[in-house]
Amino acid sequence: MIGIFSWIIFGLVAGSFVAWRIAGRDKGLNLFTIGIGLVGALVGGFGASIMGVGGRATFSFFSLLFAGLGASFSLLGYRKLIGA
Repeated sequence: MIGIFSWIIFGLVAGSFVAWRIAGRDKGLNLFTIGIGLVGALVGGFGASIMGVGGRATFSFFSLLFAGLGASFSLLGYRKLIGA
């Protein structure tokens, strides 16, 4: 359970950071940007646990790394999609 909690925190932090950095361009979409970071982190963390490099029940550096990569790729994709 602590693994999933760490993915959620990491996704919220990544989404908040991106929303803060581009606050001028995304009028009213800050919560959406944070949500995309959260979803990307969860997908990355679950992907790591499926591949056997991390777990959902315990804290793992590798699953946190995959959560960070998932959040980064989802936020980059979102930025490219909206053209910013």
